[in-house]
Amino acid sequence: MIRFLSWIGIVFMFISLSLHAGIVEQCWDQSANKQVVNECLSSQLMVLEQRIAAADQELKIQAQELDQKTDSDNHTFESYVRAQMSFQVYRQFRCEWQAAMFASGSGAGTEQLSCKIEVSQQWLSQLNNYQ
Repeated sequence: MIRFLSWIGIVFMFISLSLHAGIVEQCWDQSANKQVVNECLSSQLMVLEQRIAAADQELKIQAQELDQKTDSDNHTFESYVRAQMSFQVYRQFRCEWQAAMFASGSGAGTEQLSCKIEVSQQWLSQLNNYQ
């Protein structure tokens, strides 16, 4: 059973990486100009953030309803809000670090956008598991 779960984790990791690479590749296929690529990545990130916001609203409602049914014994809403805030902080610091690894080079901004897309896709995938 543990091996099966490990394989599932590996499959999801490759799916996530291929989706991330797909968006980045699509943007680079449009142009070799970094400004155009960054505009494309920003646009794709905005779409992801809109999808996250929609899932967020739905999950907050679900958490509140669950708390009402259990007299808030589960603290579902509170736990979800903390998880959502933690995601935001994690994404910010992880992507700042990845961009910093470019030593303020010309690829730092592109790397930060790519990172935000990757982390946002992972978070959205996790949110979708509960809808």
